[in-house]
Amino acid sequence: MEKMSKKLINLPENCVDEMLDGLVRAHPGLCLHADNRVVLTKQWADSKNRVALLSGGGSGHEPFAGGFVGTGMLSAAVAGSVFASPPPRNILHAIRCVAQGNEAGTLVFIPNYTGDCLNFGLAVEWAKSEGLKVESIVLGEDCALLWQDRSVGRRGMCGMVFIFKIAGAMAEKGKSLTDIAQTVRMVMKVLATYGVSLSACSLPGSGPLFKIGPDEMELGLGVHGEAGIKRVKMCTAAETVKIILEAITGTLKLKSEDEIVVFVNNLGGTSQLEQWLITGEVHKQFTALGIAVLRIYAACIMTSLDMAGVQVSTLKVSRVHKEDWLNYLDAETKACAWFGSPMSIPPANPVKDIPHPEGVPVEFELKGPAISEAGCKILRRCLKAVASSFISNESQLNALDSACGDGDTGTTLRRMADGILLQLGILVMSRPSTLLKQLSSIAETAMGGTSGALYSLMLTMAGMALEVEVEAVTARTWATALMAGTNGTLHYSQAKLGDRSMFDALLPACMKFDCYKLLTIEDGLIGLEAAVVAAEEGCQKTRYMKARVGRAAYVDTTHVTDVDAGAYAVTVWLKAILKMLSEENCIFYGVLSFLIIEYFWELYVSIRQHKVYQQAVKVPEELRDIINEETYNKARVYGLDSSSFSIVKELFNIAITVGFILLKGFVYFWNFAGVIVSASGYDTNNEILRSAALMLTMNIFNTLVGLPFSVYRTFVLEQKHGFNKETIGFFIKDRLKLFLITQIITLPLISAAVYIVKIGGDYFFVYLWLFTMVVTFIFLTIYPNCIAPLFDKYTPLPDGELRTHIEELAASIDFPLYKLYVVEGSKRSTHSNAYFYGFFKNKRIVLFDTLLKDYVPENDTKSDTKDVANSEKKGCDNAEVLAVLAHELGHWKLNHVLKNIVIMQMNLFLIFLVFGMLFQYEAMYLAFGFQHEKPVLVGLLVLLQFIFSPYNAVLNFLMTILSRRFEFQADAFAKKLGRSIFLRQALIKLNKDNLGFPVYDWVYSMWHHSHPPLLERLKALDKTD
Repeated sequence: MEKMSKKLINLPENCVDEMLDGLVRAHPGLCLHADNRVVLTKQWADSKNRVALLSGGGSGHEPFAGGFVGTGMLSAAVAGSVFASPPPRNILHAIRCVAQGNEAGTLVFIPNYTGDCLNFGLAVEWAKSEGLKVESIVLGEDCALLWQDRSVGRRGMCGMVFIFKIAGAMAEKGKSLTDIAQTVRMVMKVLATYGVSLSACSLPGSGPLFKIGPDEMELGLGVHGEAGIKRVKMCTAAETVKIILEAITGTLKLKSEDEIVVFVNNLGGTSQLEQWLITGEVHKQFTALGIAVLRIYAACIMTSLDMAGVQVSTLKVSRVHKEDWLNYLDAETKACAWFGSPMSIPPANPVKDIPHPEGVPVEFELKGPAISEAGCKILRRCLKAVASSFISNESQLNALDSACGDGDTGTTLRRMADGILLQLGILVMSRPSTLLKQLSSIAETAMGGTSGALYSLMLTMAGMALEVEVEAVTARTWATALMAGTNGTLHYSQAKLGDRSMFDALLPACMKFDCYKLLTIEDGLIGLEAAVVAAEEGCQKTRYMKARVGRAAYVDTTHVTDVDAGAYAVTVWLKAILKMLSEENCIFYGVLSFLIIEYFWELYVSIRQHKVYQQAVKVPEELRDIINEETYNKARVYGLDSSSFSIVKELFNIAITVGFILLKGFVYFWNFAGVIVSASGYDTNNEILRSAALMLTMNIFNTLVGLPFSVYRTFVLEQKHGFNKETIGFFIKDRLKLFLITQIITLPLISAAVYIVKIGGDYFFVYLWLFTMVVTFIFLTIYPNCIAPLFDKYTPLPDGELRTHIEELAASIDFPLYKLYVVEGSKRSTHSNAYFYGFFKNKRIVLFDTLLKDYVPENDTKSDTKDVANSEKKGCDNAEVLAVLAHELGHWKLNHVLKNIVIMQMNLFLIFLVFGMLFQYEAMYLAFGFQHEKPVLVGLLVLLQFIFSPYNAVLNFLMTILSRRFEFQADAFAKKLGRSIFLRQALIKLNKDNLGFPVYDWVYSMWHHSHPPLLERLKALDKTD
């Protein structure tokens, strides 16, 4: 149920009569026939030789029509109830009053609404039947509904007042009824009105006539609340005027050099500020079109009660009628509501605008100590942070101020923020004293009012305090300046602590900050944190204070229940500065801290396992039936060597990573990428090319840095323990091939990803995720056929017993086996493995030749076969291979692969979602050395490699736990297929062949092993179903 609107009335049924009574009491030159609701001019009796003009309509449109009764306009007006046409008898009474004894005749103007046309038409006919000389013209100039097929014609709007004024002036000059009627009809053809409404109107004693959303406005609405042509989202005054003028210029076919007269009608609920702003906008836009605005008027002409909105009515003036029509508009009238005045008429001999008095310009001399370029950048970011905080807190500050002020604290500070951002490029950052004075000037001009004066004074006096400093600018210097500015402002404002003002937050903050004898930025942050706490405490205290200064001092204290807006504003800008100064350091040191913590955790875990390798020299009792002492010792020594190698490698990696961060490595690589792009003849601002160059250079760097460790692992560590089969030539060719293929694949993908971010808008992260998902599936599809064969030879498993059994196994569990391959991994290493891949019905199984005990490649030479015969034959027999495959196929049957893919895609979406929120976050780039640029690729690398490090560590651990669970489930699946014994044998053989040490520290195993240790898997297999 709609709430009743607030109206200052007595009884709704009496409001029209009491309104008319008030009108004539305020204007004794009018008289009222109250019983008929007719307003007349008392001078009419002396004007019987001139044409009488009469109009009227429903009430609620004041000052229309009674306000336009007077010499030079209407002779009489008749009012109906609110939004209701007056009855014919009342209209007839009005006609009789002005027509009886008037030989010149009476012209009745009828607003084009059905009720008015019927009632006025009936009254006119009655008058004619009485022998009165009466003519009527239906008036309508609305242009909003011209496109609709309407028999009723154009609605009568505020443009009717043009008719009243021109016809009234003609009547005063003694023009005939015929001449006046003819001119009115000509005027009607070149008159157009179009309006926009922001709110509904409400009748006395009722709620709003209709609903309109808070972010909507209605175009072409009628003055009685009739629907317009459409509703649109709220827009600016300029945009709204553009919509209105497009309709009017199209209707009147206005073109450059045409001349017009304009009414801007306030529909009743629009503020004067908006009314005159719209008026100026109308004039500017018409002028910009080359159309001459001869006169422009603005007022409440024909309202719709309390409706917020405006109408623009435009009269196109031809050169033929220009002089006459302008004279009629400029002619004197005694109608009380006519809004024209001598000031509306351009002077015959235009004079120059009064010049501004000469003043002494405010010069900002470079005074006080200077600061470094780094300090300038910090100051600039502080100002941007403060401006952003004012903008984001505008509504909150206005709400706080509305309880005891004029609700504009947020808007005032928003203007300050806009001024800062507008002039950010010309502010003198290198001289803090000069900068504070420039900010003082911005506060004075942009903010205005008491707030502007307070901030301007505080900044001026703070700047003056810095002028006398001879030492470098430190936190202590800033504390001194802030205290000086605060004390000086207190002196002139006469405010005191406890008066409920901005000083209740500012003064405690200054005092706390001044208590710290600060010399460094780190200590400065500590002091600033204390100052922010003090400001917040002071702000909260204002909640219980009685206001003794400002407008709040005159407000009933029962309405003041929240904190002071000015005090809250102090906490806003203090916290913005603190956050800006802290967040860059938080990110930088946070990343470094976690990397170091993670390294020491990894080192701790590795040392635990390293000690196991050193101390577990004897085969544990439970393993003696599984592994002999010689194999056990080989595995232990291999594990010990691998552990030592990993510890050294991780130390080197953390040193490189920390050095990269400390030395701002991303900046150097980004700059070098720019050099590459420029040397190639392209613009360095081409971020896509530059990102590809960055990726290439970083890949080269990472490859070169990791190459010594790769060489050592392959030709020292792996070769020492009998695993390596690569030659130097094969190794080099393999690594070059890997590097080139990696670049061919990744560089276009990186370029495409940057392009998606650039053009994707607010939801680019969704498109990036979809792109990555598609690329991943394509890659997984083409990898086996196009990429993997470039590194290893894949041969179909020959027909025979093993192939037959594998096909039978696949068929028994409905695995859609498509192809069966053996990869000759023995040319690279003796490590063994087996896996399956492929989507949908295109499934393939791949077996390493090192897994197959009895497999000999068909094209092996005799010498190769002899080498194999002379060496200890490793691998599994056919039954064991089938058990291993049963385990692998268990992953498929139990949907482990699908689950991993879903988790991977969910993780990718989360990463891209966070990237979407952070990639424009300036502090993230500042932490890694970027002062002015925000490269997309750098942001993504920073997020993935560093910001997400804690998340990745936790996720990897959880995935390790999940993977171990999947392995147990796959073993159980193989057991259900009756392959438990052979799987047990295979696991033991594979562990021996790969020198897997069977004893592990539990922490190391849980953190690193995605597959459970051998003993745990064997125990699980031994359990009964």
